[in-house]
Amino acid sequence: MTLLLAENSQTDHLGNSVVALPRSSFEQSRYSQVSINDLPTELLIHVFSNLDPVYLNTMRLVCKRWNFVINDRQTWINSFNLKFNTPVVFPSLTNSANWMSEYFTRLQVIKNWKKGTALHSSYQLINNEYRFNDCILTNFSGNSGLGRILVFSKKYGNIALSNLKNGKNQSFIPGGNPQAYENLSFALNWNHLLIGKLNGEIHLKNLLTSTSSGSTRSSSTVFADPVSHDKSPVMVVEINSSGTDKYKSKVDVISGSFAGSLKLWNMNGQVVKLIRFPGEIILNVKSNFKKFIVVTTDCCIHIVDYNTYDVVATMELGFSIENHEEPTIHGYYDTFLRVRNTLDVDFGNSNIVVCYQSIVKVFNFKDLNNIHERQVVLPEGVFVIKSKMQTISNNKINGTRNPRIIGGDGLLFANSLSDDTVIIWNVREDENYRPSTITPHCTIRLTFRDIKYTTQGGVFDYILDRNLPFITSIALNSSIIAIGGYNGVANAYDVFTGKFIKEIYVKFPKRFNHMYDELIPITDIKLNDNQQDASGVIVCGDTMQYFQFGETRLTVTGASEGGKKQKANVGSYNKHESKKKIKDGWEDYDTQRWIQKKQQDLFDKYNGQLDEDDDELSLALALSQSVHHNNDDLKIAIELSKQLNEEDRQAAEINDEEDEVMRRVLELSLHEH
Repeated sequence: MTLLLAENSQTDHLGNSVVALPRSSFEQSRYSQVSINDLPTELLIHVFSNLDPVYLNTMRLVCKRWNFVINDRQTWINSFNLKFNTPVVFPSLTNSANWMSEYFTRLQVIKNWKKGTALHSSYQLINNEYRFNDCILTNFSGNSGLGRILVFSKKYGNIALSNLKNGKNQSFIPGGNPQAYENLSFALNWNHLLIGKLNGEIHLKNLLTSTSSGSTRSSSTVFADPVSHDKSPVMVVEINSSGTDKYKSKVDVISGSFAGSLKLWNMNGQVVKLIRFPGEIILNVKSNFKKFIVVTTDCCIHIVDYNTYDVVATMELGFSIENHEEPTIHGYYDTFLRVRNTLDVDFGNSNIVVCYQSIVKVFNFKDLNNIHERQVVLPEGVFVIKSKMQTISNNKINGTRNPRIIGGDGLLFANSLSDDTVIIWNVREDENYRPSTITPHCTIRLTFRDIKYTTQGGVFDYILDRNLPFITSIALNSSIIAIGGYNGVANAYDVFTGKFIKEIYVKFPKRFNHMYDELIPITDIKLNDNQQDASGVIVCGDTMQYFQFGETRLTVTGASEGGKKQKANVGSYNKHESKKKIKDGWEDYDTQRWIQKKQQDLFDKYNGQLDEDDDELSLALALSQSVHHNNDDLKIAIELSKQLNEEDRQAAEINDEEDEVMRRVLELSLHEH
């Protein structure tokens, strides 16, 4: 035994003997069989979650166990959280179930925002000099890739349009110069303008047949209810933006009045259904024109079934909207619209978002018998200034949520607050976790150092002296949030971490003098609804600035098609303008044909090629009369000529006599000398 210990003993650096006892064959076999695969699945998920997603894609090929663990949803959720700081539920860029595709796409989009080649284009809408931007519509992919922008003024009812990317081909649709207080509410899409009047009327204008040439080409319909004869002010209107019924029989227009009457109309101006909410003032209406109509009054939320017209649910708002103005003044109803709550509806997941002062609530009505309510808790004394839902395509909002895609098909929402902060949170909650309190996953705090004004130094003092907010507009998508201030100044921040990415604006050219002499807040920032494109437009009064970083989807598609020649841009409404030009050209052709025919008839008539005897006799009499008049004129001219010759002869004789007298006077003077 002593000999065995001596053989297995070792000496350390201090001279001590260290004996290593031999292990049994059972223990050796036991330790040799232990590997990483013996760890529990939960622990393996935790280990793999700390690796880069690129390594995860390679490690799947090691064995079935690793492939099973790496394909687990929780592994990728944790990995994305470490890489992008994404929450459990977040919006997807690819709308697919492939995590690697989502990973590389998100890296490319962030790279475009940070380091993509910048393109900026500044222009001014010449027919929007009053800077009333009550509604702004954008289309980034239409108009042969040039996009379209539409700006509507509620006060005057005017519409200004142009190319989105360069401001060319501007057109104007006048509103008819109504009195300032007549237009109370409006709804707008690319084809129709709907205006609710103070006197209870609803006017529908077809934008495809209305042009700048005036009322002669304007198509307007007045909606009237012959049954109720309701003259209550129309507080809100809504129109189907996804496409109206071509037979004009279904409900495509909704209106709500001050008296609490909700009317459902078809495009012929006929009332399909009247729903009354006695004692309530209707302030907001939203609908996807498929399943539900969401109505908010001064105290409640009502959900109406679009197909049966039944009120299927009613909830209390938890607050009451009051108006302290006198009802006799013209601005009484406009004040209600200014102080009302904001309403955003996520029909894809049955969520209603209501923001009012310091209250931010979300009502989920997926189960109409058990409506779940959540709320964002704001600091005391802080209230909401701006609210904006994530920019996304209409089919994502009005369709159905797909929780199987990457991120669970989340939907973001942002609020700018009175303490100059912006909070970002998720509207669509985790199906397995439904708390009553919403915790924002990102908070951005701004100072003047964050928003660098490149205009005159007086901008700083003006904002501080008047205690104006730093933030005037916000917009967000699946990757970034754009925050704007004044005179076109806007920055982009990461939507999950809140870190500054870059300034998305450039200084306006010097020809825009008002951008350097005045303080003009940014009205709105519109981002491309394609989540993979890093582009948008800044609307600052009557001045626009389009920005783009890296290649857009349309640019890449055009390059892949081998440089196929694009169609020429023919205006803001290509189809309509093209038809109008064809019609005008045909009218010009008919006019030219008519003129040529008249000329040919005159040639035939005065060259003797006459078809009727009466015409020939009339021509002979006219020529005879003309000859007679010519003879008389000749006689008169001869007589006048004789008179002139006689006068000239007499004048010449008088001159000769004067010359003779002068000659004699000179001779006498010579003789005297």
